[in-house]
Order: sequence, then C-alpha cells, then structure tokens
Amino acid sequence: MLRIDFLLAKPFLKWAGGKTKIIDDIYKFMISKPLGLNWSIGETGRYIEPFAGSSAAYLGLKKKGIINPQRAILADTNEVLIVSQSTVANPKLVESVISQLRDMEENFKKNKKEFYYTRRQYLNEQIIPNPEKNAIDTAANMIFINKTCFNGLWRINSKGGFNTPLGRPSSGEVTILDEENLRLFSSSVKGVDFLCQDWRVTISNSNYGDLMYVDPPYLPLSDDEYVFSDYSGVGFSNKEHQELAIACAEAAARGVRVIISNNYSIKIEKMYRKAANECGARIAKTRKIRLKRTMKTVSEEKRESVDEILIFMAAKK
Repeated sequence: MLRIDFLLAKPFLKWAGGKTKIIDDIYKFMISKPLGLNWSIGETGRYIEPFAGSSAAYLGLKKKGIINPQRAILADTNEVLIVSQSTVANPKLVESVISQLRDMEENFKKNKKEFYYTRRQYLNEQIIPNPEKNAIDTAANMIFINKTCFNGLWRINSKGGFNTPLGRPSSGEVTILDEENLRLFSSSVKGVDFLCQDWRVTISNSNYGDLMYVDPPYLPLSDDEYVFSDYSGVGFSNKEHQELAIACAEAAARGVRVIISNNYSIKIEKMYRKAANECGARIAKTRKIRLKRTMKTVSEEKRESVDEILIFMAAKK
C-alpha cells in the first residue's frame, strides 16, 4: 500500500509545461499497455526523467500507484532547480528552508515591489552563479521568486539572468510558504537522485528494465508560434529535437521503456517513427491528449485547446 504522503504531495514550484493537469490522461494510456507491455515499475528497474522540471510527472504517477521504484533519477540542466529540489528533499534541511521562507514572506508583505526586486538581483548576482554555495538559501530564494514573479515563470535571458517581473495576482495575496507540502515533498521523493546534467547524459545512462519519461520543451507547431523554452537561456532547437528522437529510439532498442510528450504534429510523429525504424525499436500508435494552454505568435497571445502527443517506444520482441 502506498504511504499517505505519496497521495498528497504535489510540486512545490510552478513550472512551464508541468504535467499535473494531464497526469490522469498519461496514466490512462500507460495502463492500456501500449505495445502489449506493462508500463508500471516497482522494485526492479529505475524511473528516469531527463527533463524533470518541477517533478510533477513523477509525483503524479506515484500517486496513481503505477510507479513505486526503489530508485529514480530526476535530471535537469537547471542547476538552481536541482539544488532547490534536492535541498527540500533532505529532511535535515527542509525545516531550515521553511524557516527562511517564513521570514521572507513577512518581509514581502511590508514592501512587495522593493523586496521582490532586491531578491531577484540577489538571485542573479549570488545564487545563479553558484547555487551550491548555500543550498538552503538557494532553495528558499527560488521558491520565493517562483511564488511572487509573473505567472511563476522561470525565464533566463541570453546573458544568463532571471528577468521575470513581479506578478500581480487578482486577489492581491500571494502564498509563499506551504509548510505541509514542502514536508510532504521531502518524504515523497525518498530514493530519488536529483541530477544536474544534460539530457544526453541522462538518456545514454538508461539501461534495460528502466522506465523513462521524456518531456522536452515543445516543438513549435508553426514558424510564427512562440513556444516557451527559455529555461536556461539557450533554447531548444529543431536539431536537438531530432537528436532527442534518435537518443530515445536507441534507449528503447536496448530495453528501456520510453514515453515521450510533445506538441501533437505530423512532424513530431514522423520524426519519432523514423528514429524507431533506424534504431530497431518498436513504436506504438501515438496518443493524443487535449489540453488548454496559452499559445503565442508574433502578433498575439491567446489561450486555446491544443493536442499533445504521447509516444511509447520499446525494444523489439
């Protein structure tokens, strides 16, 4: 039986592209046994994510009971993110993070604008250059910025600086500290290795019997569509999407069960089918998930329903 903390824990950060809203759909397709395989994972094998973000997929699938691995690897190239999550995951450190956030919440109430921009400057000058120098400070400041910036958007410019402005919630109130959830997160990620590394390293280190969920920045559906990918200041190119498809197919061919999310498009579908054929992997009929998200073009911004693709790949029998 799963522990109650697994049922209640949720991401403590808001993250662009997070899977909390569609975890039910992902779960539904996983238990339908694509390619005739069992897509759950227990004591044997590892659960792996090369683009972990806020860890929403891991927490969501664990709540569903479909994954309960003894070891999981949640990796991302964002060092501030990884240091923050690994710090909150540590039961010896999470209480210190909570204490610092409590003080920050009080100071924010006194002068929201001044305190926010002081913290943002500190983030850029002291934390981003060296996140591991003071892990507790890094975690507290990232959570504070995430809760108070516009739409929780972690956006890094080409110079490596965080530049999202102060948010203005309609209610006028911001909840910065959620003590219960921070503690629940800490207890829910036991056995997880949080790693700061390139997706290529994470995928190349996956082995037979592992289950890997791959959720990269979305590929734009058209030339004028803006798809957020400024998590690190370097974006995610079309060439990288093609390289990722090959890496996923190679992992599947050696016995890793691979699930991939992206915008639904014929281009993406063809890209992964070609990669599977070239690398000797099987690929299931693609699944579609309908969701609403804000779509941007060069001329406008609107919120509309779009289709997300879910791809399942595995080794040949």
